[in-house]
Amino acid sequence: MTEAARSPPEATLDWVEEALERQAGRLGLSFERVAALTGAAFAGAGDTASARLEPGDLPAHARGVRVGRYAIVLSLLPEAANEEGVSEAVRRVRNQCVVARSYLSSPAALDLHALVVGPRGSEGSDRWRALALLAERDDRVARKLVWLRARGSPTQSSQWRRSTMSVAPPRTARSRATRRANGCGSRQTLNSIPTRSLAG
Repeated sequence: MTEAARSPPEATLDWVEEALERQAGRLGLSFERVAALTGAAFAGAGDTASARLEPGDLPAHARGVRVGRYAIVLSLLPEAANEEGVSEAVRRVRNQCVVARSYLSSPAALDLHALVVGPRGSEGSDRWRALALLAERDDRVARKLVWLRARGSPTQSSQWRRSTMSVAPPRTARSRATRRANGCGSRQTLNSIPTRSLAG
């Protein structure tokens, strides 16, 4: 598909995929696109209606990748900064992760992540920051990380430059501290991977 023919959501996910692939190469990690993670049907469940989810229960745009040991579902937040829309987007991503887990081994399913991308210009918004925290607090099925984008090009995002995955370092740092305090520090996340800029 040519650049002109791609929709803005698909072009955004293309860029995120390509940036993750570049970063994986820099870190010596394997990178693989895994389309099955973002399908509608559960693995090995046959072709019955109960073996698949309806389109209205899944993200309109999603990609599946594997970086090293981590399987990742990529998707988008809505353009409007309202809690109802973000909660619905997170619900659909959570459903997609349920499907994705059916294609993974038990250890890989426990390490499943969802990287959800906010609209352009959301990085500097207090409202979007609060909504990103709301999304990240939903730890059901998979750990969720939100990238809030700068208004300019992706390479201008200071948050993206600071970390490959987490756009809210204080939040994720608090999460790790909380997990250690609760005796859950052994579960690794994408934040444990050494990071550099994905730009370029």
